[in-house]
Amino acid sequence: MTETIKRYNANSVVPRKSAFWDSYTPFGIGIERMFDQLDSFVKGDAEGYPPHNIIKVDDHRYQVEMAVAGFSRDDLKIEQVGNELSISATKPECSDDIEYIHRGLGKRPFTKHFTLADDVRVLDSALADGILTINLELVVPEHKQPKTIEIH
Repeated sequence: MTETIKRYNANSVVPRKSAFWDSYTPFGIGIERMFDQLDSFVKGDAEGYPPHNIIKVDDHRYQVEMAVAGFSRDDLKIEQVGNELSISATKPECSDDIEYIHRGLGKRPFTKHFTLADDVRVLDSALADGILTINLELVVPEHKQPKTIEIH
């Protein structure tokens, strides 16, 4: 295992899941999915465009803020499929005869993926001042809440 970690740190090579995580699986039952999710984090979106923030509002609420200057509501698409939240944008090509001296505003298409925990749900989204805000909530189901067990 140490050799795998050294190789990963030295060469930025993603270790095979079986080589890295197998040593931990004897201690958990039914948690293979968590290891798959951890693998996906390592292999996730490495590109920093567009920049984003993830904010913890309180113990049960989060926000994703994404800088989307130059994109309108019609250009943006937010989709949740299972535990994956995807934010994408495409800007229609315009045939303006504008000669740019410098073009610093990004208009290239993008897709960002975020993996959500099983108990996180998307509440809503808003676009204001070039910032897309997506509100998320952690909903702890009753069977996962603490409970006192009566002793008979």
